[in-house]
Amino acid sequence: MRPTRRTLLKLIPAVVAAPAVRAADVPATAALLKARVAGRGVGLVAVQVQGDHVAVEAQGVARQGDASALRAGAWFEIGSITKTFTALLLADAVVRGEFKLDGAVQDAVPGMVLRDSAGEPIRWVDLATHRSGLPRLPSNMAPKAGTDPYDDYREADLLAFLTAYKPTVARGGRWEYSNLGFGLLGHALGRAAGSNYAQALTSRVLQPLGLADAALAMPGRSIERLVGGHDAERRPVPHWHFDVLAGAGALVMPGAALGRYAQAACGVIDTPLREAFALCLREHAPGPGPINPIGLAWLLAPLNGRRVFNHDGGTAGFASSLWLDPQRQRAAAVLSNAAVEVNDLALNLLDASVRE
Repeated sequence: MRPTRRTLLKLIPAVVAAPAVRAADVPATAALLKARVAGRGVGLVAVQVQGDHVAVEAQGVARQGDASALRAGAWFEIGSITKTFTALLLADAVVRGEFKLDGAVQDAVPGMVLRDSAGEPIRWVDLATHRSGLPRLPSNMAPKAGTDPYDDYREADLLAFLTAYKPTVARGGRWEYSNLGFGLLGHALGRAAGSNYAQALTSRVLQPLGLADAALAMPGRSIERLVGGHDAERRPVPHWHFDVLAGAGALVMPGAALGRYAQAACGVIDTPLREAFALCLREHAPGPGPINPIGLAWLLAPLNGRRVFNHDGGTAGFASSLWLDPQRQRAAAVLSNAAVEVNDLALNLLDASVRE
């Protein structure tokens, strides 16, 4: 089973503008979700933001073989969309003046040595843009339970990896998606704040945004409202839990909470993190493709003369995709309780001129 699925942003051409789906157009959204679930997946929740309005629609079932309908308020693993929250935690620290994006991570975390192949210190911005040179996963990751791969990877394991690691790439040299990099980013931010990632994220991001309906899936923790996940063949699979690499993919939440997060990111609602969001959505480095540079975690893309932002998430039993269109104060997300592709569906809900 692959640990946290690689975020993939399809290259989007500058398509001809067409009337976009209204966020409140629930019947059209329901029909679109119903058609998708009939072909693949188990259940889907769509979130559409248009200004101060958030519409949440659910179709399908909570568990394969069970007639219980999936509720709009169900909680999902959002996987790598967590990385955008970790980036926001970083941006908030920068806005507060605690350190600079191009500052060395090791300078803020006592006892940590983090350098590239040329001996240069790896910077915060390198971790947040997947340009640190660190591999996708640490080489000493050997989960006891392959169905829950991050659960037993602890701080001691991470420090042992960093101590033995021989970097082969210079910082900024190339874009390479790294769950390790973002897990390390979250851990370092927690340490720099004098606590840990969970405490720092809660006090500096989740609480200021009013996201009481959000939690981190930590080892030994059961979240009652979290629905069961399924693989691509609709077979039930265990939930994932994260310890020291929580910053890479540990968040769980319902669609409405993700909608509020999108509203804050698009500047629809005023929050103490407005400036931090702006820093995250600024272009910071080349990304995976010529028209897809990267902000802090967010991938950027052109669409109908505008710039939109995307991040996807995936675990063994869940898939998610979130798109932002700040210029129009719009956003769309799709959450699935099965590991199936939903990026195209979310983009279609953001703008109907983009066809599946």
